[in-house]
Amino acid sequence: MREHELHEADDGDKAVKKYIEIQYSAVAQGYLREYCIDNDFDLSTRFNGADQPVQAFDFHTTVWYTSNPVVMSNYSQDVDINDIEPKGFALFGPDENILVLEIDSAEIRAIRESLGEQYGLEDEWPDYRPHITLSYAFAGGAVPTVNMPDGEMIIGDELHVKDQK
Repeated sequence: MREHELHEADDGDKAVKKYIEIQYSAVAQGYLREYCIDNDFDLSTRFNGADQPVQAFDFHTTVWYTSNPVVMSNYSQDVDINDIEPKGFALFGPDENILVLEIDSAEIRAIRESLGEQYGLEDEWPDYRPHITLSYAFAGGAVPTVNMPDGEMIIGDELHVKDQK
């Protein structure tokens, strides 16, 4: 990450909680969408439970969901995350119906550490488990027994820093 592209907000800006994510390339989005459809993973539900078209499902990795307000500008930055290593499937959420692909990436961890140190970020979650959500409405009851997607097809191309909603 290029340090000169990171910038702090003006002194008058208010400290707010931040959501920071890696967005996957259009090719990776298409690959993951096809993978989920081929394995009958439901893509028609958003995180908030609302219906959505399958094509609108957004594959991303959360880098930070801060529990502390910080003064930090919102921005998007091009990145080249090409070291995604699928580790396995897990079920998240209170109902264990959010299917995720747990991943490892030295590049994502480096971004997380850099931003965390620079801005004093604290995370909402007690331990960081990098992942890509594959379904917010998984009805399988147990992790699927299918082949994992090919990590070489999963390229992150944008870093987004946003205020939490």
